[in-house]
Amino acid sequence: MLGSALKVSVNAKNLTQESTDFYFPTGTWCSLFGPTLGQCIPNTFGQTVTMSSKLNEYYVHMREGTVVPM
Repeated sequence: MLGSALKVSVNAKNLTQESTDFYFPTGTWCSLFGPTLGQCIPNTFGQTVTMSSKLNEYYVHMREGTVVPM
């Protein structure tokens, strides 16, 4: 987590791993970068989501309803 609004998900453990379980805290998380660009993950409670995670893939998600100054 980068603060309470941004989440980066990376597989940094295994070169041959094809998917990883990533935890998402409560809220709707929308993809800003990565293979799932533009897709949102809604959840009422914190949940684990299984996503593709080859060594060269990573995801950046932003919590819905937040503003991140650039």
